[in-house]
Amino acid sequence: MDEFYNELYGDLIFEWIKTLCFKYQFPHVSQKEEEMYKKASIKKEDYCGSVTLWLKEHIIEEEIKDKDNHTIFYLHYNIVSLKQCYSFIHDFFRAFINFLELSHTRVLLCCSGGLSTSLFSYNLQEVADSYHLPITFSAVGVTELKDVFHEYDIILLAPQIAYMQSTIAQYKTNDKQKIICISPNDFAAQNYHQLVLEIVDRNLT
Repeated sequence: MDEFYNELYGDLIFEWIKTLCFKYQFPHVSQKEEEMYKKASIKKEDYCGSVTLWLKEHIIEEEIKDKDNHTIFYLHYNIVSLKQCYSFIHDFFRAFINFLELSHTRVLLCCSGGLSTSLFSYNLQEVADSYHLPITFSAVGVTELKDVFHEYDIILLAPQIAYMQSTIAQYKTNDKQKIICISPNDFAAQNYHQLVLEIVDRNLT
């Protein structure tokens, strides 16, 4: 990419960012230009984000940090086309909005006795904590579920009790509570990251 197109892309990219900030009502937007890079920074509530265009390397970096300055979203990529940049910058704003909308979520894992899900919930908690997500995991046996159901936002059912979903659904105390059956593949493969992402998606819908 020659210098002319690099400058042109930079101008267009930052105009898109300004437009999206206006669309999604981000009140604090600043722009910084140096010889090596252009950077747009945004802030809303407890989160701050930035999109940096490195001029000579033709690389864009996107980053979102929480109130404790932990990086909770990071992406960098070589500029291939305006369409690619447009798509990734939209993803950046969608991710920012998702973090703003994600409230604290209490998740209860349930299996026949509670033993197999205790370790499972511990590992899910480690994944959620690594992303600084406001999610708390606990585990319980199915015989205790009815008594504590009202305390949780999402119930994760282990594969061995998935057949009880319709019965367990009767324990709901409000329409916002959700029941998710863990797939046998995710449970056996200990696919903790996938399950945490699914919980985030369910909590936003």
